[in-house]
Amino acid sequence: MAIEREIRELLHEHDLVIVPGFGGLLGQRRAARIDEAHRLIHPPSKDISFNRQLVRNDGLLSDHIASRRGLLHAQAVEVVDRAVG
Repeated sequence: MAIEREIRELLHEHDLVIVPGFGGLLGQRRAARIDEAHRLIHPPSKDISFNRQLVRNDGLLSDHIASRRGLLHAQAVEVVDRAVG
């Protein structure tokens, strides 16, 4: 089963989502800005970067998957492990 949807949902709410055994996705918020030279308005956004050293399970992703899919925590951990494995 794919876990991309859950990761995307968590990145909207959190600035760090760790995918155990894979790495961490870090989000840095960018404020809305006006580009007067090009007459453009840029909405708020979030830049995402990846850190492969952040692999320790903090439980955020598996808890979210368990809640969203109606699984036990241990089953959600297995879903993450299979997706990464």
